[in-house]
This record gives sequence, C-alpha cells and structure tokens, in this order.
Amino acid sequence: MPRIMERNAQRVGYRHPSIGQACLVATMALRLPSRQPTGGAIDHLGSLFGVKLPQASAEQGEVSGRLRSHADLLGAIANVLLRACAIPLFGKPALLAASHSGDEGIWHARIALPALDHIPPEVAVRAWLLAAKIVERLAADNECDVDWASLWTDVDRQLLQPLQLLSGGGVSTVPMLQTAFEKQIPFRHLGHGIYQLGWGARSLLLNRSSLPSDSATGLTTAGNKRVCASMLRAAGLPAPRHLPAPNLEAARKAASSLGWPVVVKPEDRDRGEGVTIGIRDDKALVEAYAYARKASSNILVEGEVAGVCHRLMVAGGRFLYAVRRLPPHVEGDGHSSIKSLVERLSRERRLAPPWMQKPEVGLDAATRNELSRQGLRPSDIPELGRKVALRGFEAPIWGGETVDVTEQVHPDNIFLAEATARLLGLHNAGIDLISTDIGVAWHANEAVVNEVNFAPHFGGTMAARQRMGDFMEGLFDTDGRIPIEVFVGGEAALQHAMTRHASLAGSTRGCFLTSHATTLGGDGCAHSLDKSGIFDRASALLLDRRLEHLLLVVQTDELLQTGLPFDRITRLEVHAQETLSGFQGDATDQAALRGSMEQVRALLARFLERA
Repeated sequence: MPRIMERNAQRVGYRHPSIGQACLVATMALRLPSRQPTGGAIDHLGSLFGVKLPQASAEQGEVSGRLRSHADLLGAIANVLLRACAIPLFGKPALLAASHSGDEGIWHARIALPALDHIPPEVAVRAWLLAAKIVERLAADNECDVDWASLWTDVDRQLLQPLQLLSGGGVSTVPMLQTAFEKQIPFRHLGHGIYQLGWGARSLLLNRSSLPSDSATGLTTAGNKRVCASMLRAAGLPAPRHLPAPNLEAARKAASSLGWPVVVKPEDRDRGEGVTIGIRDDKALVEAYAYARKASSNILVEGEVAGVCHRLMVAGGRFLYAVRRLPPHVEGDGHSSIKSLVERLSRERRLAPPWMQKPEVGLDAATRNELSRQGLRPSDIPELGRKVALRGFEAPIWGGETVDVTEQVHPDNIFLAEATARLLGLHNAGIDLISTDIGVAWHANEAVVNEVNFAPHFGGTMAARQRMGDFMEGLFDTDGRIPIEVFVGGEAALQHAMTRHASLAGSTRGCFLTSHATTLGGDGCAHSLDKSGIFDRASALLLDRRLEHLLLVVQTDELLQTGLPFDRITRLEVHAQETLSGFQGDATDQAALRGSMEQVRALLARFLERA
C-alpha cells in the first residue's frame, strides 16, 4: 500500500510546469500489484466517475513502465476522490525517480503531487490508500463482480466524511476551477474554500460561485423568502402572495384568505426543506405545517402558482442559461409495477459513487401522497414510456432532473431574471421562475419569481458545463496573469531590477519590486510587508490588486525548497558571474554555490514563457 516516506514541508509552490498546478514532492512506498485490473474494469470505473482513467501497463517485463502506469492510475483515481471532497486537483502527478526497496514488489517512488495551500499533505495519503484499495478490488474481480456498495461505504467513511468540511468548498467549486485549469487561468487556495484566480490587478476571489461583486445585502435578502418577495413587489416584479404563520391557527386563516390550493414552507430555508405543495384541505394543512416546523419556526403560507420551476442562471449580471427542474420519476416499461420501478431506481442510485449519488426515493408517505394525487397506486403498471412523478416538485433533498430550455426562454423572462439579480446587487444568481410555459412572457401567464439563490449551484448540470467556458471568459479578458520579470544574482541583479523599476514607473504605478529582504512599491518607496523570504513576499504582492507588473530579485536558493509562488515568468535575467548571497549551506564552498545558482536558474527557466 502507498505511504508517504518524506515530503518537502516548506511551501506548496510551482515546480513542474507539466502538472499545471502547485505541487509537493513526496517519496512514496508503492507496491506493484501482481495482477493489474483489466482495461474493461478501468473503463467501467471511469464511467462511474465520469472521467477517462489511464490504463494500467501490461508490460510485465518492464518494471519502470508498469510502475509509471500504476502511479498514473493511482494518481488519477486519488484526484477524483479528492475532487469529490471539493478539493480541486486536476494536474497529473509526475513520477520523478524510483528505486527498489529490497522488499518484493515495493518501490520508493519520488512523485510530484498536485497540492493546495491549507490542505494538509496527509490528505493525499488517504486518497492514494483508497485508490490502491480500489485498484486491488478491480484486479481481484472483474467490473461485474465488484461489491461497489461496500467500496463506496469505505470511501465515504474514510475520505468523504472526514475531508468534506476541511476543504470549505461547495458544489460549484470544483467545476468552476476545473474550467479555470482547462483555460490555464492560475488559482490559489486562500483557505476556507476561498480561491484567488489570476494574479494581482487581474485577479478575483471566488467562494463557491459567488464573487466580491455579489453584495452582502443580496445574500441577506435572498436568504429570506418573505423579505425577498417584498422587495421584488416593491420594484414591480412578480412574486408569490404569502402570509406569515407563527402558529397553526394563523396558517388556517392565511389559507382561507389566500384560497386553496396553498403551499407551506419555511421562509429561511432552501433545498426544498420543509416545503409541501398542493395543499387543498385542513388535514393536509395540519400535516404540512408540522413538517415545515421541523425545519424552521418561521413559516409562510403561500398561494400556489400553476407551473413548473425553471432556474434562470445569471452570471456577470447577464442571462447565461435556463433549465426546467423536474421532480424524480420512474418511467413505465409496460410490465413492471410502480413499486418495482421505484426499487429499481433506488438500486441504480446506490451503484453510483457517493458524491454522485442522488438521494434515494422510496415508497414513503410523500411518494404515496404524490401517487395518490395522480390517481395511482404502487401496484399499478404504467404503460411503456409513461413518466410517473414521485414528488410534486424538484428539490436537492430528493434529487430530480433538469432539462436545458435556454433557447426557449422568452426575452421578457430573461429581462426579469437580470432585473432581479440587479435589484439584489448580485453578480451571479439563480432565479427560480415558476411558469406554465417559459416561452411565454411572465406577465402573460402569471409567472412569479419563487426564489433567488445566492451562490447557486453552477456546474452540476450539462447545461452549466456547456456554458462554463463562456462564464469564465466573461470574468477574464486575459488568462489572469500579469508580467513577471525575474533577476537572479547578487548586487548587480538588484541594480538592474531597480533600473527596470524606475523605467516602468512612468507608465504604471502598479509595478512592484521585491527580493527576499526588500520590497518597493509603485512609487519607488519601501513597501512594508509582515513577511520574510522571497516566496512569502511575492505571494503577498500577488494578492494586491494594485499589482500590474512584478519584478523579482532572486538572491537566495529559497525557491529550491519552496517552488515558485507563480506559474509563469515573462522574462528571466541571470547574472552568472555572481553567487547567491543567501545560499543555505557552507558559504566557503564555491562549487556548491555555483551548483545552487544553476539549480535556481534551471527551475526558473522551466516556467519562462516561450515566444
């Protein structure tokens, strides 16, 4: 089983351009399995994960090839598992060197692993251990015989549950950053699920799908359905009619005033928690009120609006796409009962990896009530192709389906979605519009904005994935990078950098210069930072949105330990006749000084932009 023998503990920096992300270098003990999983088993696992996994090498006589392909497979699976924990790792681990340990089948492999700040490196150990366990299961059995439910239980208990809170990310974090990675926009974890995309003046902060331009007022307003509806009505936009119901008697009076049917819901919950629709009598009202009270003490009774919920995604203040949100359902085959179809659906959902599983929907009271509303019983056999809804509406707590309806949305509904986001001061928002026909203007069919979602789930549907690139391009007119020039050497390197800094001062006040000990601002004056060392000083400057151009003076070998704080260099100037003043060794050993300088130069050269 893999285990980390040693690792560089200083910083998570850029070391290998091929990985595309910052990394740590670790020596891992890997055991080559006596039997590799079949290509079909790996393809089946990849289909469950929704990714293409590398195939294991079948070259039994070529240990290096087998070890490399084994490490590639383990790394790919480990990355998938970590992404399931909202830890966005996409780079391919690089096998740097390997040596036989003396034990049969055990190799000590030096591997560069993609990594993030504020995520303990030990997290990789858990992921690689589970990846090895999965590969062993696949090798022992073919894809049809693997006990997937047992395997997913191990993954959930050993990785997902302990690590999901650690990352601080949400459903949107990984797909949004995956798009950034694919577009070669650099990103960096600042902790608690907050990411910096790009550097300096071309950077922005991302938390799930929210941006700094999303107002705090919008967050507060969107989180309270009663306040949000009141604000919408004040602006002349359509919202549901509802009344507060602090107790059951108030709920009865509200239903009488609004007229049946009604909806009962918490005013301060989302995901469909505590919501009951289609209430047509007092008995159902009493049950719905008790259900809502389990989720919140702040209850609303709302006049039901005909139609289906449509999510209109607004990104950058502009309409991006729309989906129709459908409740979970089973589809008739002409010979199976609804009960059998529901059981089959539950089995299918259990086969998926836990982070991709939709909640199971059994024949509980809610399902039976919905079937009864449609005049159906669990024993009925629906005809071939008939879709039987198991809930009255779609909600994340029980899963459902979405249908892309972007091309069908009426222009007035697009205007409504954008106006709603603008009213609440939200750059990104999910506008839920209940409408009988999204192709008809909201004012022509009495549609209403049922809910506004701050930091909505973005990337979980095919419609979102297809437009994620457009969204990212709307955020960045470039790749998010700034010019970074590096000067390596002693006093001459510093003087050349200062001359360059002075020459740029006339064109930009956003040019900063830093060495391991000194930092100058755009005005040429000393810029105080509570940081020491070139890695930490440069990292701090990259967070400054005034930074338009960075000059880095490298006079120590620190970067050999930390890696680079950025992923690309515009220009590299080396003063080879000088030695590094901060070499972390015997200063009298000139050969070591020259060797260290050459290693620093080689590291920097790997990240130099090529014309």
